[in-house]
Amino acid sequence: MSARRGTAAREAASDRITLASHPRAAAQVARAKGYGALGAFGLTAALSWHAGAPLFDTGVRALAGGVAGYMVAWSAAVTVWRHLLLAQLRAAAARSTTRRER
Repeated sequence: MSARRGTAAREAASDRITLASHPRAAAQVARAKGYGALGAFGLTAALSWHAGAPLFDTGVRALAGGVAGYMVAWSAAVTVWRHLLLAQLRAAAARSTTRRER
């Protein structure tokens, strides 16, 4: 019985549209994560150094800021692309409905 459930679950999952399978979404989410991490790393390092923190502390803070920037950028990019993907699906459904009515 569990083998049937596993097969049904895989078949249902293959019908789903995901951000990872979208042609542009996956690349742009990855790019946003990179920019977010580098930007937060640089900003945190500059602010820590300017505040007079020792080099080691500046590095640790910059790494923590980079990780935080990575997560924030990832979350924002996924949220934006989810909304874009839904809008694209709605537009495709509207086009399909319009064609069918003609």
